Amino acid sequence: MSEGEPTTRDRVVELLNTAAFLPSEKERIGQLVQVQELIIHREPDLLDSFFEEVAAFQTDRNSDVRKFVVGFIEEACKKDVAMLPRLVPNIQLLLQDEGVAVVKRVVQAAAQLHRATLAWLSSARTVTPEMEQVWHIITSIKNSIITMIDHDNDGVRTQAIKFLESLVLLQTYTEADSVVRDGEFNLDQVPLTLKVARPRKLEEEARMVLNKLIAFQGSIHISSVNLMTCMSSLTIIARARPQFLGMIINALEILHANLPPTLTKSQVNSVRKHLKIQMLNLLKHPASYDYHEHITTVLNDLGITASEVNKSMPSKDQIRKRVRRDKSSEEVSESPNKKPRVDHDDSSKNKKEKKEEVEVERKNSAIDITQRWLVEKLTPDNVASLVMVTMLNLPDEMPPLFSAGYSPITAAGTTPQIQHVGRLIASQLTAAGVGPGVEQAKEEEKSMPSKDQIRKRVRRDKSSEEVSESPNKKPRVDHDDSSKNKKEKKEEVEVERKNSAIDITQRWLVEKLTPDNVASLVMVTMLNLPDEMPPLFSAGYSPITAAGTTPQIQHVGRLIASQLTAAGVGPGVEQAKEEEAKTSSNMDQESDEESKEISRLVGGKVQVQEEDTMQSGPVLVPAGVIGRPLRHKIKTMKLAEVTKPLSSSSNTKLQSLLFKRLMRCDKVMLHGEGPKHRMRILTVLSGCISHQESDALEDFILEDMQNRADLLFSWLFSEYSVNHDFSLINKILNVGGKKVQKKDKNYQEILGNIVIKVLLKPASKERDEFLSRLFLECPHVPEDLILSLVRVGSQGTDSITSVANTLKDTAEWRPLTAKPALKTLSLLATHDQDSVREVVTPILLELCEHENLSEIVTEVATVYLKYLLLETPPDSLCSHNFGRPNEPNEWTEPLVKACLYLYLALLPLNQALIHDLAQVYVKTVNEAKRAILRLLEGPIRHMGMDSPQLLKLVETCPKGGETLITRIIHILTEKAPPSEALVCRVRELYNRRVSDVRFLIPVLTGLSKKEVIAVLPKLIKLNPHVVKEVFNRLWGVTLDTGASPLTPVDLLVALHLIDPDKCDVKTVIKATGLCFAERSIYTAEVLAFVLQQLMEQPQLPTLFMRTVIQTLTHYPKLLSFIMNILQRLIIKQVWKQRKVWEGFIKCCQRAVPQSFTVLLQLPPAQLSDVFNSASDLHSQLLSHIATLTENQRAHIPASLLEVIEGHNPASQGSRPIDLPPSAQEM
Repeated sequence: MSEGEPTTRDRVVELLNTAAFLPSEKERIGQLVQVQELIIHREPDLLDSFFEEVAAFQTDRNSDVRKFVVGFIEEACKKDVAMLPRLVPNIQLLLQDEGVAVVKRVVQAAAQLHRATLAWLSSARTVTPEMEQVWHIITSIKNSIITMIDHDNDGVRTQAIKFLESLVLLQTYTEADSVVRDGEFNLDQVPLTLKVARPRKLEEEARMVLNKLIAFQGSIHISSVNLMTCMSSLTIIARARPQFLGMIINALEILHANLPPTLTKSQVNSVRKHLKIQMLNLLKHPASYDYHEHITTVLNDLGITASEVNKSMPSKDQIRKRVRRDKSSEEVSESPNKKPRVDHDDSSKNKKEKKEEVEVERKNSAIDITQRWLVEKLTPDNVASLVMVTMLNLPDEMPPLFSAGYSPITAAGTTPQIQHVGRLIASQLTAAGVGPGVEQAKEEEKSMPSKDQIRKRVRRDKSSEEVSESPNKKPRVDHDDSSKNKKEKKEEVEVERKNSAIDITQRWLVEKLTPDNVASLVMVTMLNLPDEMPPLFSAGYSPITAAGTTPQIQHVGRLIASQLTAAGVGPGVEQAKEEEAKTSSNMDQESDEESKEISRLVGGKVQVQEEDTMQSGPVLVPAGVIGRPLRHKIKTMKLAEVTKPLSSSSNTKLQSLLFKRLMRCDKVMLHGEGPKHRMRILTVLSGCISHQESDALEDFILEDMQNRADLLFSWLFSEYSVNHDFSLINKILNVGGKKVQKKDKNYQEILGNIVIKVLLKPASKERDEFLSRLFLECPHVPEDLILSLVRVGSQGTDSITSVANTLKDTAEWRPLTAKPALKTLSLLATHDQDSVREVVTPILLELCEHENLSEIVTEVATVYLKYLLLETPPDSLCSHNFGRPNEPNEWTEPLVKACLYLYLALLPLNQALIHDLAQVYVKTVNEAKRAILRLLEGPIRHMGMDSPQLLKLVETCPKGGETLITRIIHILTEKAPPSEALVCRVRELYNRRVSDVRFLIPVLTGLSKKEVIAVLPKLIKLNPHVVKEVFNRLWGVTLDTGASPLTPVDLLVALHLIDPDKCDVKTVIKATGLCFAERSIYTAEVLAFVLQQLMEQPQLPTLFMRTVIQTLTHYPKLLSFIMNILQRLIIKQVWKQRKVWEGFIKCCQRAVPQSFTVLLQLPPAQLSDVFNSASDLHSQLLSHIATLTENQRAHIPASLLEVIEGHNPASQGSRPIDLPPSAQEM
């Protein structure tokens, strides 16, 4: 807990005081919700102290606040059942609230409190009078809610139905086929020995409630919402308690035939659809196989097909298992020689009896009897007469009920249809209380013996069977029927006595409450009135508005009767004592000595003492309504008045002995408040122990950090209080006005030693949790201690991880220590080892998501970045804690990286930091510049080229930072095409300031074709590796997406068309050579397009023929295409361009013999020039002409033949042509 932080109790008090004066109900509820969270869920120990204050809000004017109080009471009682006696009266009071919403919420809570109370009583070893009072109040609440099924409000009726559902499920036994939730409490867990709530009576009450629920479903004026809720509740009961399945199916069947006439058409549709769903749910239950015929009949009427019915049927295995179980139970019951297995408790007997009754009722129900009687009467004549008679009573308009449920009869006259009609009429007759089935049921009910008679007879038969089977053996009396009958009778007498005693006294009093008697009674009691009004009376008093009326007289009489009965006086008490005496004598005659022994589940027996007559329990009053009595202070004895002070040496010696002994008795089991007092004494003694004892105490605590943490925090808080002079321990340390010699260690030293010793322990989860708790819960964390934690940088990754997580929690939850904690983490983030930085950096980045913490980390990172502006590295960078023990005199790569790690990690989160980085880059040393350029790739990729800060940096490039900007642009465009905004800013910067063409390389693909061609002469003059990169970008080799402004054809054509004045021929030849080297890009087709475009130029490029010859060399298959090119060159008079003409002749030499056709198309003078330049062509052409036929030679012009045949280079004095160096290279 941080310094000055209030405790939970103080927080609760503040919230309650605030809630009492807030004008808005939403704000009040918000405050109370926080109180509930604190005293119920976080610190339940405070519930006993503040439940009355919260319950007092039940008198609030706003209904939402009162609803919250109901929810609080429910949660409090579920959390601690000991709250039931204190808060259940409040629920009883709130049930009478005027707000309908409050009443509904009370009904919801009552279901949970009813279950919790019964579970509480069942688990108790003995039932106290206070428990009995709680159960009586719950019973009263239950009875009131049962009557609410006829409430005026529809919502209250709905909640009452759900309450009745939970009551039936709680107060009945389960069966083998019951659908039960995990952990559900029901009558199976209620012991038979429970007197205050006997299982038999609870089960009878549940049956009564179920009958009331079925009757409510059949009422005429029920709403559609209540009807569907009631159907759902009955279905849930039937699935969870199969013993009621028959009567519930009959009730739903009757409902199907007699829907309430008050429903509209849409409501009828909704009810029928809901009924269909409930019947399908019942059909899926394994216990419904005996009722499949009735269920399927109703479902067919509701429009369900046979296939859908079959899908919802239980599986054959489930049906087969149930049939076998029924057969086996029948065989056991019919076997005379074999003794059936009998559970000796009333619950199993009751369940079997109820199951038999359900089976009899199911097989011989009134509807079935009436149906069989009707089917015999449904002849065609009788049906026709019945239809004609009912025609007179038809309404003028079709009722919505009929129109919603009507479906055409497709099987009229068949036996199933007759059976169906008979059952519908039988359902209506039975609902109306007429018909042979109803009459027979009444007769059977009259002749049937009572349940008590049946139970006695069954018990007598079983006891006689046991005696006859083992005449020599004493019967087992663990669960003897006589003892149970005695206890049941005794319980009935006690409950009836208590209720009847008050009633008898009340009737006796009402007759006496005449005006004269009341006036005399008031005058007599006036003498006993106290001088001051008691707080109990002032808190619970309310003005009497109906004085003198009969209800008010009855109420006064019952109040006085309750007080007289509680005091043990009055005619009711006397009559109850007489009846008790008679009853006890009768029970003593019926019981024997063994009835006092009760068998436990473990097989043992305990003696049961005779129960005393039930005393009236304490009167439970609503919490928060009546004030608490005043507590009187008791004068305590002062030890200083009866003792003499010890000498200083004796005091010190005894303290030392006591201190050591208290530490040694740590393993001794202390009861009650012993551990608490031991810790308190140790805390006090720690204020005056020596240095050695302080070390011993530290080691003692760290031996078991988890269990002795409370002692440590008590010690730390004590030391902190002493150091700040606001602790009562200072008074203890003063003896005779002089302060005792204090130990050498103060708070900061103790905490620092503890932290160091913890870090020296082996890495473990327990150590890390303790360290984090120490930093979070100690009263104050010194800044020096936090900064000293950088020493863990030399202790390994485990210690660094523990400290880093601890500092993270400290920065988040202790704002005052956030700055030193973040500073320490930032120092560790500059560690030379990657493993350390991988642990610390993610934690720092996570903390930087908080704006206030991000500023601190950024400040530290900026300080480290600006170290690069120094000529030599500072001493703070070199330390053994940072993995750099040596101190160099100049900047090295590891030192530069140490200054950049944290800054570059923050760069994607705070992109504005890029500007400071650029300023430092301009002014720092070259080693730092190289490191920045190498480490910049990751952060820049995270920022992206759309970053406004990056675009701003490119636009305002600092002088000397061109290389940094170029590197940034290269990183951004290496894997993706440049954005339009980036291209625009780079273009402006190039045109305005930076004349280096390399600046444009990253954004070449974003420039226009014209711009790229304009800078191409400068680009090819660069280093061959750079030129290669330029061409790769233009070819699209390094880009994943995007289109290049120049295609490979355009690029090669542009290279041929470069002005020789801007770039020499040798540079262009090298550039074209790079193109020809990429054979995957410059294929035969691409080169053909290149030559075609060069041929269309008005002036042939100088390197044209060189490209033709290289094309022929790389792709010989283009020979025909190249011959066509040569023929077109003759038409363009290629001999007029000397260098191109020389290349033409060389190409003809390489293309022999296909070039002979081209040579024969030259003019005689040019052909003679060819022979003069290449004499080998003359001899080859002569040989070729010699092979021609006369007809072929006839096509050759005579002038050419004359040149060919009469050419003599020696006679003409011709000589080989000396080609210039450029031509020779071709």
